[in-house]
Amino acid sequence: GANVSGDGYEYTASDNTLAFTNYDGREIFYHNGELTVTLSGANTITANAPKTTTNNAILGAATSITISGTGSLAINQQADTGFGISAPTVTIGDEPAGKTKTKVTVTDGGNRAIYGWRAITIQNADVTVSASEKAIRGGSLTITDSTVVANIVEGSPDVNSQGVDDIWGIKTNGNISIGAGSKVTTDGFRIDTVMSATITGIVIVDGDYQQSAGADLVSNITGLYVDNLNFSTALTAVRGEPASTVTSGIYLINDAAVYGNVQV
Repeated sequence: GANVSGDGYEYTASDNTLAFTNYDGREIFYHNGELTVTLSGANTITANAPKTTTNNAILGAATSITISGTGSLAINQQADTGFGISAPTVTIGDEPAGKTKTKVTVTDGGNRAIYGWRAITIQNADVTVSASEKAIRGGSLTITDSTVVANIVEGSPDVNSQGVDDIWGIKTNGNISIGAGSKVTTDGFRIDTVMSATITGIVIVDGDYQQSAGADLVSNITGLYVDNLNFSTALTAVRGEPASTVTSGIYLINDAAVYGNVQV
């Protein structure tokens, strides 16, 4: 492909890099392969990107997306059926810790704000996202040295190809690692088909949202839902906000319920 540039963005074909520098526009960006995105300054994308056969996001790629840099990216997805960021593998942030954190925000994130169906990695980043069905939907999930907020907002949660589907701030199908120094706050957390779950940071699960009435769930709850846990030790959760001195654990707030192999 050819190099492409516009006001606030530049794509370099030789290394599949899309560089944003104080971008503020309405374009939809998609790459048929691996895409590297770099951020400088404050960048905003406001667009209507409905789900199609080739792309379903404002920022999408066929293979992987890696977003890094000292700047910020704010996405406003205006299509109910679309996603904010989507690729089989999504990576947000730079390592090592100590560098300026990469900042990514997805507001009114459509059906899903971040969708990485094989793996999502968030490292040394501040990520705040919202969507109507799942704010973060991933395969495996790895979070290190980061702050993550995943909110459910009013919208049309049942408009993608899944039909009537369950609603969670975060849903994963794969191994989970939330490292020391990280804090995750989410409207509901569904953990499914996990061989290992390592949580040495803080996870706060909020139950104050509405679950889909027609979802295929054994227990139609809002909160922490653990299914197909492939190890014998139960996850441990505590009711209430974590104290300021706490550095790790799962905490349940606003009447968050639990289902599965969870000890409260």
